[in-house]
Amino acid sequence: MAFQRPREPETPFSSHAETEDGRIRVTVEDNGLVSALSIAPRAMRNGSDELAELVLATVRQAQTAWFRKKLDKGPEAPPDQERIRKDLAEAEAAFERRLTELRQMMAELHDS
Repeated sequence: MAFQRPREPETPFSSHAETEDGRIRVTVEDNGLVSALSIAPRAMRNGSDELAELVLATVRQAQTAWFRKKLDKGPEAPPDQERIRKDLAEAEAAFERRLTELRQMMAELHDS
């Protein structure tokens, strides 16, 4: 399995964690999923159990940072009601225009 090199956070809700010695690095993207995992060759000297524990701890650290950012953000802003009304009115108008066109086509087909 190939591992990607972690990228620095690109969005406000991305998070990054690494072991103290930098052997393992993890990036969690704004969707909360791990997007990158880097394991330095020197980390392979550890036994598989120790390596697994280090990876898991680093992933949890990155996820915890991500959750904290989400919590600090606070509640999301309510949707813009006026914008929703405008979009709905535009959709209704487009539907009415299309319905009128279809009625005209049906009338022409019926008359021919």
